[in-house]
Amino acid sequence: MTTRDQLVSTIESYSKREDLTTEIETLFIPIAEARLGRDLKSAENEKQLEVVVTVAAPIPYPDDYGQIRAIDVARTGGAFTLRAIDLHTINNFNTVDTTDQGGGPRVYTAADSAFIIRPQQTGTFTLFYWSRPSLTTGSAENAVLDRWLELYLYASLVELHRWELNPDAAAMATQVYQEEIQRINRDAARALGDKPAMRLM
Repeated sequence: MTTRDQLVSTIESYSKREDLTTEIETLFIPIAEARLGRDLKSAENEKQLEVVVTVAAPIPYPDDYGQIRAIDVARTGGAFTLRAIDLHTINNFNTVDTTDQGGGPRVYTAADSAFIIRPQQTGTFTLFYWSRPSLTTGSAENAVLDRWLELYLYASLVELHRWELNPDAAAMATQVYQEEIQRINRDAARALGDKPAMRLM
């Protein structure tokens, strides 16, 4: 697999800036990872996390959270997928469930780095989400970098060229990055039947 050190060398080669190793490692790659967490929806950064809530409270975002795909709650007879609604609607949501859903959780929204669930905040929930990739050491690897080196490369080059105040190079890197993201997300979406959900801004 490709490591962060190899990525750094590739960025230096493409940018012709071997004098920026520290900035690439500590600034440009981490900002690129935040961008990937917001934009990328591929199998390589998709995760699921089970959360058991026994005391009613919002569920905090996972540490590597990028975007939500879905939230399920365990129910007798199988999992039930919650419906995403906006903050205004959930604030006015009737906390007494009068439908035939058994009084359990039915809807959610994202606010203040947490998921608010109604009408009942307790239960066993499974978060399906796209994560923010991370490379913390020179030898670090991850599935996104291994499969989509070009995404890491161009996302990092966008930040490097902005730092350089080089708008033409930044615009070119941004265009390539966006084209790659659109292609990867489109191909990945063919295997999914989900509607768009909320994202971390």
